[in-house]
Amino acid sequence: MSTLIHDLRYGLRRMVQAPAFTAVAVLTLALGIGVNTAMFSLVNAAMFGWEAAYEDPARLVMIWQRSGDERFAPTPADYRDWEERARSFVRMGAYYYEGVNLSGAGDPERLTAALVSPALFPTLGVRPRHGRGFAAEEAQWGRHQVALLSDALWRQRFDGDPSVVGQGIALNGAAYTIVGIMPPGCWFTGTRAELWLPMAFPPKDPTNDRHSHFLRAVGRLKPGVTVDQARLEMEAIAGQLAREYPENQGLGATVTSLRATVLGDIQPALLVLTGAVGLVLLMTCVNLANLLLARSAARAREIATRVALGAGRRRLVQQLLAESLCLALLGGAAGLALAFWGVDAGARFVPEEVPRIHETGVAIDGSVLAFTLAAALITGMLFGLAPALQATRPDPAEVLRAGGRSATSDPRSRRFRAGLVGAQIALAVTLLSGAGLLLKSFLRLHQVDPGIQAGHLLTMGLELPRALTPDREYVPRFFEAVLERVRALPGVVAAGVSSHRPLGGGGMSRRFTVEGQPPAATLSEVANVSARQESAESLQAIGVRLVRGRLFGGQDQAGSERVAIISETVARRFFAGQDPLGQQISLDSPEHLWPAAELPPGGRYPRWKVVGVVADVRYWEPSRPPELVVYVPYLQRNETMPWAPAYLVVRTAAPGTGVVADLRRAVAQVDPSQPLSDVRTLDDLWHASLARPRFQLWLLGAFAVFALALAALGIYGLTSYAVAQRTGEIGIRMALGARRSDILRLLVGHGMRLVFVGLVLGLAGSVALAGALSSLLFGVSPRDPAVLLAVPTVLAIVALLGTYVPARRGARLDPLVALHQE
Repeated sequence: MSTLIHDLRYGLRRMVQAPAFTAVAVLTLALGIGVNTAMFSLVNAAMFGWEAAYEDPARLVMIWQRSGDERFAPTPADYRDWEERARSFVRMGAYYYEGVNLSGAGDPERLTAALVSPALFPTLGVRPRHGRGFAAEEAQWGRHQVALLSDALWRQRFDGDPSVVGQGIALNGAAYTIVGIMPPGCWFTGTRAELWLPMAFPPKDPTNDRHSHFLRAVGRLKPGVTVDQARLEMEAIAGQLAREYPENQGLGATVTSLRATVLGDIQPALLVLTGAVGLVLLMTCVNLANLLLARSAARAREIATRVALGAGRRRLVQQLLAESLCLALLGGAAGLALAFWGVDAGARFVPEEVPRIHETGVAIDGSVLAFTLAAALITGMLFGLAPALQATRPDPAEVLRAGGRSATSDPRSRRFRAGLVGAQIALAVTLLSGAGLLLKSFLRLHQVDPGIQAGHLLTMGLELPRALTPDREYVPRFFEAVLERVRALPGVVAAGVSSHRPLGGGGMSRRFTVEGQPPAATLSEVANVSARQESAESLQAIGVRLVRGRLFGGQDQAGSERVAIISETVARRFFAGQDPLGQQISLDSPEHLWPAAELPPGGRYPRWKVVGVVADVRYWEPSRPPELVVYVPYLQRNETMPWAPAYLVVRTAAPGTGVVADLRRAVAQVDPSQPLSDVRTLDDLWHASLARPRFQLWLLGAFAVFALALAALGIYGLTSYAVAQRTGEIGIRMALGARRSDILRLLVGHGMRLVFVGLVLGLAGSVALAGALSSLLFGVSPRDPAVLLAVPTVLAIVALLGTYVPARRGARLDPLVALHQE
């Protein structure tokens, strides 16, 4: 131990004696370790941090209905049957989202509520931090008016006062009682709930059936039960329900781990980025090894003298390793400080769909500190060992006889350093190729036509309480009164209300059949479309392009002929070679596949006449294919489509959100308790839809630029080192008649041969990385020839500059001075 302490002190003294070398080495390590630590913190929080709130999260699963390879949300009736019949689970819970209006003290506010079954939080193993959870009887309508607040809402609206438990709160104009406060980070989905309410359905609720697929089901497996075993049982139960209920024909069930559901499509990106940041750390280590080799070469005479005086190789290696360890620990400390900044910067790019990151933040905790310490120790020991062994290998007599130059020009040392730089080039090519593919994919996403007119479009939430939506008189009276006032505002070009907004997700799945086409033999053969409700002028306000026919107008009232507008994708799929205009369609299940007792009066569901075809509108992120969309006037909604518009869409003559205050006043004039919420421009919606690819591109691009800089420094350092070691050779060549251009070509050619080898190896690595990136790309081949050609070209130009600058300095040497130095 005393020897180690002595070596560490000696290493610190050597670092102080060479401040320039120490600064460069520590900075290199700080960047590499800091970037890795920050990325480890983000990945750790995203992939594992959400699990901290739950008891034994490995046993938590999501349960879905499915048709073929497509999985979707279960219906309330099916969920109740699952809960009663399944034996693979300790318990099962369910939830769905709904907007609620909070009124009372202050301005009314629109909140996102999660309506949950009383068993959900016990299933997750989560308890309130204050108060209690929901009781079983509170799932009954009439006893359901209790609420759990999120930690964020509790602090923002109620100043974090625990005494609010037991107090009243007004939601949708009804009195609720706050029974508990939930801890932060207790919710596992990308949609952040601001409060939780019991999942209770009012009498005769049309969505409380086997047709409306909107619930999410969570189960906790019994000890010893696997996901596959639970999946087989749920398939058997789904088969029973299909035999018992016609609407369940063709519907199966499946079970997935909660982890796979929570992380979803973001998990491959996180894993790829983790691998990329590991490559950056490897490049940092290579740079450190090159620095230590150069340092050892400069100390060759000192080391040879110590060997000649009796110092053992093992003792010298130990002392050099202690110096490397000091550098690594100092670089690790600086990297940790950099990571604190990097975590905050990186978290801002994390998509909202990643749970916990934006609610609880990313902490530099004990696991992160352990990772940083391990990275620093491994870096110092592993990449300090090779230079130490290399430095202590030469024959001391030969080194002393040559004045120290023999060791520094040792061919093995040169080959080793050249190999390290070649590895840097290869790693840089790999990362740059990945970044290039993501960049091209991102640009392709930007070129996707959202199907709406660019310009001054505002969208904002205007969702009525669920208890009011069945009111056939209040709903049209409210929205038409609002639209009348909004259209009269200065600067408003067009305005309407819609059930969904572009690039905002969502949709209501409906069965779809065309009158006169061959009938389906089973329900599983019936297609599904996404139905959306619109007002007159809403599609004009959004800027949807009319392809054929007409848009909705004032003539499309509740008592007039039911009409519909279909998207181009629907027209191509169901009306190939036909004129869709005038065709009659159904948005309900075919009557011949339904029990007569469950059909509406007259035994026939409503039909809708197709009056228009519009261009496809992207309602989800641009990377998804266009949906099958059918639009219907909200004034003609019926019992099977009881939902109401939820968004106000306004196109203005000038950009900006200055009209929002006027819009709020217009709504308040109709009903002061109804707030406007979530105001978004088209640019906001487009920016949010590209959050995930932007996150992937930003991080991998940053790593690639860093790798490019390290590779450039590596080739620059290698050429500079070669010039320094070949000073005498250069002098002799010039004395024998070599021109400066010959010397320049010699030095640049030596460096570029090495670069060429690194480029070839890097292209092989790029092909391997492209396979991992394939699921993250849009409209780009993983082996895109343009990217695979451009990246080596860019890196070759950078490497050429890195070799040319020191080579030019070597070519300008005065031969007399060079020979004198030799």
